[in-house]
Amino acid sequence: MRYMAFKALILTILLQSACMAASFSVSSGEGGSATIAVSFDLDSSTEMEQSIDMTRGGLVEGLQIDGEGHNVVSRTLSASGSTISGSLSAEGGLASQACSYAHDREMALSQQAEARGQAQMEVAGSLNARAASQGVGVDSGLLSSVQSVAVDGEKVIACQDSAALGALAYAEAKASSGESSVDLVGGLNGVGLIRENAIAVAGDELAATADFRAISLLSKGYAASRATSSEGESYTYADSKESLASKLQARAGSVLLAEQSLKGEGDLVLYARSPGQGGAVSYSGDEVAGTLSASGDGTPKGELLGDVEETMLGAEPVPGYWVGYGGNLVDARPFLIEDSSGVDHVFVRQYSSNALFDNRGGTWYNMGGAFYGDPWAIRDSSGNIHVFVRGSDSGLWDLFLDPTSMGHAWNGLGGYIYSSPTAVIDPTSPGYAGIMVHGSDDGLWLADLNLNTLNAVWHPLGGRYAGTPYVVAQGSKYYTFVWGSGSDYSVWVNECTTIGGSGTWYPLGGYTYGSPVAISEPGWSDYIAVFTKGSDGALWVYDYNMVTHSGAWLPRGGLINGQPFVIADGDTTGDYIHAFIRGSDDSLWDCRSSSGLGSYTWYSLGGKLLSNPGAMWDDSPENQIDVAGIGYDSSLWRYWT
Repeated sequence: MRYMAFKALILTILLQSACMAASFSVSSGEGGSATIAVSFDLDSSTEMEQSIDMTRGGLVEGLQIDGEGHNVVSRTLSASGSTISGSLSAEGGLASQACSYAHDREMALSQQAEARGQAQMEVAGSLNARAASQGVGVDSGLLSSVQSVAVDGEKVIACQDSAALGALAYAEAKASSGESSVDLVGGLNGVGLIRENAIAVAGDELAATADFRAISLLSKGYAASRATSSEGESYTYADSKESLASKLQARAGSVLLAEQSLKGEGDLVLYARSPGQGGAVSYSGDEVAGTLSASGDGTPKGELLGDVEETMLGAEPVPGYWVGYGGNLVDARPFLIEDSSGVDHVFVRQYSSNALFDNRGGTWYNMGGAFYGDPWAIRDSSGNIHVFVRGSDSGLWDLFLDPTSMGHAWNGLGGYIYSSPTAVIDPTSPGYAGIMVHGSDDGLWLADLNLNTLNAVWHPLGGRYAGTPYVVAQGSKYYTFVWGSGSDYSVWVNECTTIGGSGTWYPLGGYTYGSPVAISEPGWSDYIAVFTKGSDGALWVYDYNMVTHSGAWLPRGGLINGQPFVIADGDTTGDYIHAFIRGSDDSLWDCRSSSGLGSYTWYSLGGKLLSNPGAMWDDSPENQIDVAGIGYDSSLWRYWT
């Protein structure tokens, strides 16, 4: 690439501004048609220095940024029907340099940055119908990247060399032309380190290659390659709980190919799918090396070494591990539970009939019935599952399900209730379950259910509140948390003995805008963590001491829709509590609190949900967290992390 050394104009700008935004464009003179536009939104701590050199028929631009806080910069160059762009954003420290060249026949742009906190970078280029791009980001951590994009003749070429350390990091390379495309992506479902060197080319054919590495901590690293054309789609996917190294490639044109040469350790899942009648193959193993490939003219295959075995996946794994299962569902919270055989069940309410449906290993089963609100499930000591709902008659109903035979029956437990139920197994008498509901008198009611005879005895616990109660069992007592005894919008707790006992109410204070949820704090036997939405729209937690019936409200920030759902890690080494919420943008977020609630971190998990999320710790086979919600398309969607 060359340009004329004669400078018609040199423009230098030095800025140190307080949270200002601006944009401008400069067109080259002397018959040139190249244009550059820059926009920026800078924190007051940030310095930006920019230079623009105007040559005969071309523009040379340089940009340097150094600062803290919220910073966003984007640049777009265009000439003779082609466009290239670069953007970067950071919430934290940022040091960046960039340069670009635009001529009426060729263009190029490069940017490099070191960022701390939340950061994203992208370069992209297009020429007629051809396009190529590179992207990298981290939700919380450190990011280092060098990216470039160029239009050269009839090709668009995009490259990057990137590394990220932290939470939910990803790197992606794409190229497209018409209905054909290639896409390579690698990243983390949680915390760890990634490194990627990649190139994507959009020319007569589309091609992308990448050398990707991931080391994951309490999460999974993943890598996927995809090639799409008029003949269909070839796809490969790999993930690993410990380490993953993959050389990825994807081609679309006369050959349709998606392939990975990989090596991984720790609970690997491998998947490949070819278009048409080629079908799919999937494998699992703890230490695997070899090649995974899918093409347009053959069946997918894995040439693999190690303790690998062929397996069957209930659904196609996807980057980020969101998987859709279809369905025509109400925007009620799904309930997830694992049966004694290690099979996952997700109970949801169907739209047209209000019937209960069970998604078991990816297959839908109609359980019948008709109910309102959210289902709630427990597993008894015999391995049977009980699903409790508020029936269409406003009574409490129990679906008894034998997961071995899939035999099931509905049992009416009586009552006249105004809320969805929550339930726990009695720790001191495991043949009983305690079910808490909002009664028609606006008070709290306990249904003691004998899990052998399926008979329930009702006990009034008094109070006056709104919304859905949430019960936690500890020792020989139930602790049930409700929203507002009367109309004070505070949180109250009822402490009662498990079987047929009377209850005592204690105020926890606060000013809240929704029903609370609660969980026994791992490693702290006398404490329960109570989460709810505050009057400021943020997430709050109350650190409740069961002995003194006292505690303190702790802010967790965020801006949330609906009601959270809380679980603890099954891996007790961290003793983390996860509060999964639907954010103000309807995406899924995880607020992870450390043992004792001393610190917390927010993680963005993406997606778009209509319902509140449900979650569980999935013991088999992955030892990971499984989250589910109803998406904008009224389908069930699940996310693993």
